[in-house]
Amino acid sequence: MPPRDRLNARLSTNSDGSARGSPRPYVETVWESYTSSPTNYESCPEESNEIDENGWVYRLKDVPVTSTDGMKTGADIVDIAYAHADRDRCSGVAIECQPYMCGLHLFKNVEGDADRWQNLLSDIQELKKKGAIINLAFGGDEWGNLMFSQATTYTADAVVDDIIKMAMELHADGINLVQETGVGTITIGEDSEMSVQLYMLDSLRARMPPQMMLTYTFPGNEVIHPFRDILKYGHMYVDYINVHMANSNSMALLMEIGLPQPKLSWGIPVGCNDPEIGDWGLEDSISVAKIARDHGFGGVMEWSVDRDTNRRTPGLGCCALQTGMPDGTYLSNLASVVLDDQMPTDAVYWQGHTYTGIAMCTL
Repeated sequence: MPPRDRLNARLSTNSDGSARGSPRPYVETVWESYTSSPTNYESCPEESNEIDENGWVYRLKDVPVTSTDGMKTGADIVDIAYAHADRDRCSGVAIECQPYMCGLHLFKNVEGDADRWQNLLSDIQELKKKGAIINLAFGGDEWGNLMFSQATTYTADAVVDDIIKMAMELHADGINLVQETGVGTITIGEDSEMSVQLYMLDSLRARMPPQMMLTYTFPGNEVIHPFRDILKYGHMYVDYINVHMANSNSMALLMEIGLPQPKLSWGIPVGCNDPEIGDWGLEDSISVAKIARDHGFGGVMEWSVDRDTNRRTPGLGCCALQTGMPDGTYLSNLASVVLDDQMPTDAVYWQGHTYTGIAMCTL
């Protein structure tokens, strides 16, 4: 069954297996592949590859998914972060190490990476068998916006072909183009980021397999250039739009300029974050999930499942690396809200207890 049909079937089913009156929002999470393979990309021959194999979601297959085998407290969509879309920049580093895939921290000449690469391939298949949708995410806070140095159609076409090839090599269900930052003012010209991204969205949709999904993620606490116009004129090419750090004003503006509400997903940077992002307690995240559920939005996205724990940095509470709460607390609550339209709206529950606040980070 094509990924879109698989996802639509899941979203149209209640937790007890009965049909829903209308589709529920999806739950999406990001798996930070570089946490399981942290080799420095620019100096991989000399960099030690120390890995905590007992860490939370060290393996992709450990990510909880809302699955066909009865698991109802996980994600519908899992993004593998991050591949690199610009092959010219990617080929300029780590030549000696021979990366398995541009951007992912897995190299043929690094001890243990051959096994980790095979594990990744098998884990993708394991989660897909459970019914999850697996996306390959490009860009993000490591590799940046979908842009490259030579803004020509020839280069753009080559990058598009590489993106599709990489996603198909992993047998991914979809592609998520993750943007890092926008600007208030742009130079309008043939080499502008807006022009490049619109061309690439059009080319991706035309060239990628018809059953493959395409998602666009951007920092949406404000809807600024170039994203405002990229989405206004390019939303028809994508299946979903993840508005990271979304708020009611940014969502309202996106709908005002013509974006369909069922395509919009609320992105949640869970736990404690840098000041410019702000802290998102569990109550805040649950409130967003209720809005998505009750008002017809496409989904909610957690950033990220690796941070959704209290044991990523032992001895710390809530900080930039972890929420400070037990494994998967945010993810399981988001799933519970969207699956259960009878969940109370005046309190947030976790394992039968009302949650009243988030612990502060302590050094």
